[in-house]
Amino acid sequence: KKAMSGCMHIYDRWEELPKELQQVLIKMAVQLGQRGLSRFKNIKSAIERKEWVEAGVEMMDSRWAKQTPNRASRLQQRMLALEYT
Repeated sequence: KKAMSGCMHIYDRWEELPKELQQVLIKMAVQLGQRGLSRFKNIKSAIERKEWVEAGVEMMDSRWAKQTPNRASRLQQRMLALEYT
């Protein structure tokens, strides 16, 4: 619940985001915390434009992805799949 609350503070239109995307962001927030997730400005910008592929690319262009490549890759795949829904 704390992670979801953090996400709701970061993303103004949280309720309008696809549920799958919400789950991805919550998983990131659990790992990074609200403050850490809020530093992903390019991802946030891409999500606001509904550019799921760009958001997925930005996920992998981070220190977080280098530190936890398997988790980042799994979450990126879920993000990229949004392009086809």
